[in-house]
Amino acid sequence: MKKTYQIYADSTNGTGSDIAEQTFNFDWGIIPEGEYEMTWSLMSKVVKTTAALSQIASVPTKIEINVPFMTDRYEVNSTGYAGSSTVAGFIHFYDNPFHTGHVMRQFRAVYSDNAPVIVRGKPSGNKFIVRCLNELTLGTMLDYTLVITFKSVC
Repeated sequence: MKKTYQIYADSTNGTGSDIAEQTFNFDWGIIPEGEYEMTWSLMSKVVKTTAALSQIASVPTKIEINVPFMTDRYEVNSTGYAGSSTVAGFIHFYDNPFHTGHVMRQFRAVYSDNAPVIVRGKPSGNKFIVRCLNELTLGTMLDYTLVITFKSVC
């Protein structure tokens, strides 16, 4: 029988000195060894930012989700070799006008924004790490909720 596991991670429950890198405690022992399709979604709290910053900062934020599984994720580097990676995809920001000179910004990604990743093996340990790269380029990202879904594929 195929099973699905969902992990809800509120950034306020993570540890780290910066919202851009949080470590979460989680008992991976509840997920049996196997092969899973990993998808995820994220939604941050809304933050007020200046209209000037919203126009300058127009690149998506790369997110890394470092879970204790083997994965087939790779990232190109300057040496020409494709090293393994923990990159899971991108978070986009959405701006809504607030009043003159400011916008309300929210960072988010839904399941369909990024391709699923196949993970396999027996998870180990009791932690996972979430890193949001380029976060400083985009202005301050406030607390977020991350949902990671593991769907059995075999």
